[in-house]
Amino acid sequence: MSTRVRCNLENPKVLFVKESKEDKSMKLKNSPVKSLSIFSLFLFITLSVVSMFLVPGLQTQYSLRQFLPVDNPLLQRDEHSREMFQLSEAQPFIITAKVNENETWFDKNHINDLRRLTELLSHYPGVRNTLSLATVQGAINNSSGLTVGPLLKNLPVSQWEEETLNNPLITPALISKDTKTASLIVNIKSLTTKELTELRQNLQVTSEASMPFAKIEMGGTPAVQTDVGVLLHAEVRNFVILGFIATFAVLALIFANWSPLLIAFVIVLCSNLIVLAVFALAGFPFSVLSS
Repeated sequence: MSTRVRCNLENPKVLFVKESKEDKSMKLKNSPVKSLSIFSLFLFITLSVVSMFLVPGLQTQYSLRQFLPVDNPLLQRDEHSREMFQLSEAQPFIITAKVNENETWFDKNHINDLRRLTELLSHYPGVRNTLSLATVQGAINNSSGLTVGPLLKNLPVSQWEEETLNNPLITPALISKDTKTASLIVNIKSLTTKELTELRQNLQVTSEASMPFAKIEMGGTPAVQTDVGVLLHAEVRNFVILGFIATFAVLALIFANWSPLLIAFVIVLCSNLIVLAVFALAGFPFSVLSS
């Protein structure tokens, strides 16, 4: 309860008038500051709730380029090579399939399975085209003239090994010299980190199911990129969790009571949530540098 002092000029007697709690609450209720505070709190809560639905759409982008300066000689050399040879920015996945020691890839059933897998993967979302030993094109001289088309399809099985091993464009690019490992090249479009990860999983599962007789391994720049992306995603997640724990610990040293501690922590949490939602809404990718 506060006290007001009122002075009468005619009668220089000081009167002390006590201000009741009702008068004080009435002034606070009609104060514009309170209205502004309520509006700000309502707006902050609304933005936080909306942000929870926008954050799952946040794109992540992790690349080794993010750890190197723009004028790094490796990046400059890479850019020069791309321009000279007109290389695509999106590098292909390379699927390798190795058969058992007592088998080779010059088996009709193995080649048919490889052909079906190559054609199947070419229709996957995000895939531009595919190439393997079973679908590679070639020109063959025979009695009827020059035949152009799938190389193995236009040759008898007995000539497969001789024709492919003597062709430097096929060996060792599509099949190893020991004839036990075949490669399937999957050229892709420009994809996000999430799309690359999903495509790699689909390629791995489909290849293992289509060729159970071979050991499947994934290679190529996108495969390395997805591995690094998964690793960095886990590291960034751990960093964020530890950051919030450290923030909570620092706030606990500042505030003695639980009420202001929780309020300050929720404000920090919601603020970061709103920032991530703005990233997602504006289409900006979340990278290592953003964290």
